[in-house]
Amino acid sequence: MTHCALRHTLRQTLLLAMVVFVKSSTGHAQSLDETFNWMVNTLEPSEHNNRVFHRPTPHSQYPPDWIKTDLDPYHEETITKFSHVGCRVRFEIDIDDNDMGFLLGKHFVMHAIDTFDLKDIDLNSIRIENSCAPFETITGPATVWNCDDEQGKFLTLRTFNAEPKIHEESTGSSWKSGYRPKDGGKLKDELCKAQPDNGAYCDQPERKNQPRDMTSIQIGFSTPDYARRFVKALKHAAALCGARQSTF
Repeated sequence: MTHCALRHTLRQTLLLAMVVFVKSSTGHAQSLDETFNWMVNTLEPSEHNNRVFHRPTPHSQYPPDWIKTDLDPYHEETITKFSHVGCRVRFEIDIDDNDMGFLLGKHFVMHAIDTFDLKDIDLNSIRIENSCAPFETITGPATVWNCDDEQGKFLTLRTFNAEPKIHEESTGSSWKSGYRPKDGGKLKDELCKAQPDNGAYCDQPERKNQPRDMTSIQIGFSTPDYARRFVKALKHAAALCGARQSTF
């Protein structure tokens, strides 16, 4: 082969390699954009995928004294907005708790903004949570009441090597719920006077909470089917952004 022919062959090979690289890079960029577009579009409120509502006891099974005292426990989460800049994603979530746990007579609201880079997420940790898995209490293992109501609806993820890289900023407020205790709320009023900054007893106007950096997050959706689809999309986007599995 002559020197000129060799140069021509090498030039063709180099151009072909460049074309393959450009096509591959463009394909990845389009794939990532398409994935994010699907996530953004399907989380619009009009699509009805962005809200999870859980009652620890089904409304039809409320005992008579609950109905009489207007006790109505529930937990609600709504993704008000999902956005991204490159691989850095942002979830804006409203959390609403009414008469939950031991805080009867209280209604709590929080607006949280969670941001993180998908490359900082443990790729193997993006999964659907088992809401019916037992958890430890001071009296032994227990399960969530009415866990079937939220089974398959929550996504969980963790950061790579448990590094605190999920940043959360939030505001919150609280007020009395519609629950009418037998003492008319006198005990809570007395406790509020003694501890005026305690939100478990006193109404609190909206205030900014201390920002925090976390290693894990849980996000709820309306149906198990959509949750599975979102997990698949998020895993795909995370992989394209360079997410890895934790060292151990």
